[in-house]
Amino acid sequence: MPARRAQSGIALVTAVMIVAIAAAIAVQIAFAHQIWFRQMENVADRDATDWLRRGALHWASLALLEDAAQNSTDHLGESWAMGLPTLPVEGGTIKVSIEDAQSRFNLNSIGGTDPTSLANLQLLQRLLDVLQLDPQLANAVADWIDPNSDARAGGAEDIDYLNLNPPYRAANRPMASVDELRLIRGFDAKTVAALLPYVTVLPAVTNDINVNTASPVVLDGGNGREDRFFPGCARHFDRAPRAPQRSAASTLAQQDHDCDLAQAATPDRRRAATLERIG
Repeated sequence: MPARRAQSGIALVTAVMIVAIAAAIAVQIAFAHQIWFRQMENVADRDATDWLRRGALHWASLALLEDAAQNSTDHLGESWAMGLPTLPVEGGTIKVSIEDAQSRFNLNSIGGTDPTSLANLQLLQRLLDVLQLDPQLANAVADWIDPNSDARAGGAEDIDYLNLNPPYRAANRPMASVDELRLIRGFDAKTVAALLPYVTVLPAVTNDINVNTASPVVLDGGNGREDRFFPGCARHFDRAPRAPQRSAASTLAQQDHDCDLAQAATPDRRRAATLERIG
């Protein structure tokens, strides 16, 4: 009798172990299947977002080509600047807008030592001052871009960045993205957020600001912009007493060659925001 009870106990323990192992395998299979299913959903969402992005780029290209054929003065009253309303798409919405990249200050215009670059540097310092930020941050940006290793007042070079944890070097080349500001000494998240709406990085080292699309902050803090469009720079100079001082630092223009396409898509569970340069 005791032996028979022992065998029954062993059989019960074995059955419980088999059930536990089978349950664990079933849970693992279900979890793996859930991961695979979510991955497939993400792939489908990414493909849908990519096609929406292509459609937005196609619309933007047509809008800019049509505008270029009609006139050579770019301003915020044109159809390209009004963007598209939020449009419903399968599983979400999409909103597309075009922004004149030359309505912002080009950070790559301050990396040289020529008079124009130095004047642009002073313009960036004034922009920082208008935003109540440290004007010396402009020197840190210039040091990040210029090819030499000589630190300016308030700037930083390799020797400063190599002492950080983790260490890295200054780029010593034109910036590829405004996100590089986060790597430059003195630029914390709050500072970058305050400056970001007013700056851009363009391949050209010039700083041709379009007075018809630039914000009042970029146009030297508070001069504002009248409810009309400037066919030439002279009328802007007549209205803004300090504009002739700015002209040494940047060329004021009415025709732009670089535009940013902003797209915000929300297919299914995700929100995807993309920014494309058209120029």
